[in-house]
Amino acid sequence: MLSVNPCLTPGEVERILKATSKEIPNPQSTFGQIIGGGNLNTYQAVLAAMNYEGADKLEVGPGEHVVINGEVKKYSSISILTGGRLDIVNESKIIVDGSNHGDYKNGRIVVQRGAKLVVQNSLLTNPPSATCSNERWEGIRVHGNIDKEQPDMYNSSGSLDINTPLFPDEAGVVILLGGTTIENAVNAVATTVPGYPWSDQVDRWGGLVIADGVTFRNNFRAAEFSRYPRRFSGNTFKNKSLFRACLKI
Repeated sequence: MLSVNPCLTPGEVERILKATSKEIPNPQSTFGQIIGGGNLNTYQAVLAAMNYEGADKLEVGPGEHVVINGEVKKYSSISILTGGRLDIVNESKIIVDGSNHGDYKNGRIVVQRGAKLVVQNSLLTNPPSATCSNERWEGIRVHGNIDKEQPDMYNSSGSLDINTPLFPDEAGVVILLGGTTIENAVNAVATTVPGYPWSDQVDRWGGLVIADGVTFRNNFRAAEFSRYPRRFSGNTFKNKSLFRACLKI
């Protein structure tokens, strides 16, 4: 399978093997209590690998809290909608396919207003390869509210509280913690939000990014920030984004 499609992740290989397996008639009589047994159909698995169309999209909806824990996953895009939260932790590896990033839909992680992304001790990448997509992925895009103060993610004792609740019209929040690496992106993390009419883009400036102990490797830019708050609005609040003990290589 990997000889005909070396870009397959372990999860994709497993999915194809299961989808192309042949059912065993009456598995109970042959294998006792084993239920749902099947024979591998290696020929069909290789054909399926040749024609495999690639990564799925991940969408985290309102009220959902999705945790990717110690897994290798491949996606064409990830969207965290208002009220949703995605945690990527414990040496997970997330491959974001960069081959279609130009359509403003694929090849990126989007964190909408009132949504949250937490990454700790994990890798976000689109690894370069002579046989796989060699394009940079678009990176993380976090939406804000240019006319509203960003949420305070620190408690009264000054400690970061990743469980701070967010209101739907507040800035989306990206929290990148120790051991995390973001590599091979155009903009590893950005508060610019292309793909909307210009006035809507400006309204969404002001996403909140907190990065502590993060490595930014082989990105065109480590971070790209837009103006916040709105010019001449009279608002005096400051951008609460923070980068501490980070490394750019």
